[in-house]
Amino acid sequence: MSDDLLSKVARVTVKFGEFTLRSGRTSDHYLDVKNLSAYPAIEKELVERLIRPEVDRKTLDGRNYTCIAGYGLGGQHLASVVGSICEIPATLVREAKKGYGTGKIFEGHEPTEADVVLIIDDVLTSGSSLRETRDLIAPTRAAFNYLVVVNRAKVIPDDLGGKVRWIFSEQELLEAARSRL
Repeated sequence: MSDDLLSKVARVTVKFGEFTLRSGRTSDHYLDVKNLSAYPAIEKELVERLIRPEVDRKTLDGRNYTCIAGYGLGGQHLASVVGSICEIPATLVREAKKGYGTGKIFEGHEPTEADVVLIIDDVLTSGSSLRETRDLIAPTRAAFNYLVVVNRAKVIPDDLGGKVRWIFSEQELLEAARSRL
């Protein structure tokens, strides 16, 4: 990976201060991967150079991914961008079925048991959003694996039921961010 791309991503995503994370933990830094949406050239370079090879990678049983799924603001945005650039259908997963309109839990592609889904998210800390996404997709009987932009988990949760890959470690981004202070 290019140190230049790592440096660009760190510059726009790493924030220092006092933060409460989704997991409830407090931290002296925040990895604001959603902020990449304000820097489309960096986001596009990240997808083309680092995420696309992961999407193009065969699964453990030799199949190709047929769908990119995302949950929550970070995951849905990434699924849409990655799906568009990689030309793979995207599934935007809602927290719950809406009570109006079509009442769907999935927007875009609706996974079936024939699909191999890559569940994508911005940051892995405890695995809760990956679990929630998995639980909503599981009734479709689609196969799935996971890809996160940043892994900040100390230990990868072993209850996810799929392979977890990541683009950057928390440490890589923090070192790149601190080198410019």
